[in-house]
Amino acid sequence: MPQTFGDHDDRLVLTSGPRSARTACENSSVTGIKGLTPAEYFVLVDSDGCAALPEILASWMDNGDRSPSIEEAVPDLARAIVSLARDGLVDVRRFELWPAGWDQGVRVTVEELKEASCQTSSWLPGARGRLLVIGITEIGGAWL
Repeated sequence: MPQTFGDHDDRLVLTSGPRSARTACENSSVTGIKGLTPAEYFVLVDSDGCAALPEILASWMDNGDRSPSIEEAVPDLARAIVSLARDGLVDVRRFELWPAGWDQGVRVTVEELKEASCQTSSWLPGARGRLLVIGITEIGGAWL
């Protein structure tokens, strides 16, 4: 039986590995099945282990089919990152400077992340002193 995370009815079952996940994301018209959303899967794959929010947004925007504007992209990505953090697939830290050692960042709680990730400024380059960076946890790495 596939392992699922969260309690969202609009998620897709991912059996194992990137190929299965990619197929599930491409067939996103399926409803009522639990698993990762296409945005959550994108964040896990695109972060390549560790990435700042502006890097994730830039990659998302590179594909014009996903979201035509930053204002439309931020809510989708914010929901994905909050869900991934809540389910333990990613860890989020705030950095004064980036890149830096992971231990130099301050851990961000899910509640703090909910508030910060909804602000467009958190996703734009130049978020000095408040740059949010996600790191994939061991659980999140199991999806890759």
